[in-house]
Amino acid sequence: ELFSGDGSLNSTPSNTDYFTLFGLEKSFVVDTIALAKEYKQLQRQLHPDRFTLKSDEEKQNSELWSALVNDGYNNLLKPLPRALYLLELVGRPLEEGDITVESPFLMEMMELNEELLEAD
Repeated sequence: ELFSGDGSLNSTPSNTDYFTLFGLEKSFVVDTIALAKEYKQLQRQLHPDRFTLKSDEEKQNSELWSALVNDGYNNLLKPLPRALYLLELVGRPLEEGDITVESPFLMEMMELNEELLEAD
């Protein structure tokens, strides 16, 4: 919930994921048009400029919400950050050093790359 019963802006919950924030199913396939539309709607509601005459707490909440919405939008908009975020959500973050590749596979890929270069 963004707003409390009295209309004041709630603080950001610690466990909100970006898909839930934008009302999307947790999936690699995302309707980026719907994402952009929801992003604009949320920013209209949460932008700090709308809270200049509110309490300091609401101003701070607005800044936190706005940053969360921006981060969420940037993570879900493009496929690579979205995939990395999904891996994080399922407890399998991709970190440097986690990938091991067998030598024969590497050699085969290098040979294929060389063949492609020679074909040009």
